[in-house]
Amino acid sequence: ARCTQTLLLLVRAYGFISESEPSWAMSGLGELVYARREQCAKVRRLEVERFRLPRHAAAPHPSAGPGSGQTTGQVAVLVAATPNKIHTYQPFLNLWRCYALRHGMGFILETDDTEVSPPHHRAPNWLRWFTAKKYLSYYKALLVVDPDQLIVPECWNVSIPAVLGAWSGGAFGSPDVATRDFGKPQTLNNGVVLIRSSQRGHFFLDLLLEKAAWMQNIEKDQGAFDETVLEILGMEANARGDEGYDSECAQYVWPNAKGNHEIALYALCWWRASERLAGPFGARHSSFFRFADPRLVDVNHVVGARGLEEPAVLHHFAGRSKDWDFMLETFGMARRNTGNCQRVFQHVDSRAAEKRCIPGGPPVTECEPPMLVC
Repeated sequence: ARCTQTLLLLVRAYGFISESEPSWAMSGLGELVYARREQCAKVRRLEVERFRLPRHAAAPHPSAGPGSGQTTGQVAVLVAATPNKIHTYQPFLNLWRCYALRHGMGFILETDDTEVSPPHHRAPNWLRWFTAKKYLSYYKALLVVDPDQLIVPECWNVSIPAVLGAWSGGAFGSPDVATRDFGKPQTLNNGVVLIRSSQRGHFFLDLLLEKAAWMQNIEKDQGAFDETVLEILGMEANARGDEGYDSECAQYVWPNAKGNHEIALYALCWWRASERLAGPFGARHSSFFRFADPRLVDVNHVVGARGLEEPAVLHHFAGRSKDWDFMLETFGMARRNTGNCQRVFQHVDSRAAEKRCIPGGPPVTECEPPMLVC
């Protein structure tokens, strides 16, 4: 964290240099920024070497009664929203609550923004992860989602936790963390994540929350999440006796001399590193993670230039500018009716009777020029 703080000071200093000053001042400071980024990546590599991946173990399933404080066999949907956003998010929070009810899941709505309020210098995006750490021990698993998402009406009978392996068996049992897989040319997104109540699940959150002190990450928590995935894949590789991850992508998590994030460079590095550590898109191997193949079931389709054309179970309207009215119009319900789960169920059942759910399909293979990632 301290290294990234000094990096931010250098970036700000670069911004104060005017064009009238000697060229060596700007070029020299610019080179210093890039060198410092590389140094911070090396510092992180040394920090990661201190950690050891916990052994894989089945999650505990004690018989827990009300007020026992023990892990139950229930999965819960977790959504976090700062108080100033509740009115905007309300219809979408209503829909998530109804979806949880339909599938017998718990529902956690976190509105206590203490962890992202002064004196903390944290983006609101971090609230969901701090909340997950608080509540993970009380459930079998948590499905951490965003408010700016809609489950396609005709696909409401699809259980996203089941797709992500919440009740899986097999040699390793359920994955400790599961998310949609992303391959070229799509940028990464952590809008839908399943975290199991296990020692490894907590280890993932600890490793992620450690990065909340980093300054100026790509998309707030996104770059930190992506680096955490690579770090753990590297630990798995080391445990197999293979070459691990030396934090080579971390330098691109932070801004360049002009204060801009090089998202394409980071994505290219992540794709390369993840394929070396865990195999190619759609066929990754890990006892820790499950990377759900969107060609089979897409549980986090980030709406891009093609809109809603790609088949998916869930559409994610990620990004800063959103048309919330259009999102509700897409779902097909008036805001006032979303708070009544009986009406919501009638609506989705009616749509399912008219239209078959197509849960996944061919992913994006190229971006609109001149974009390299999209």
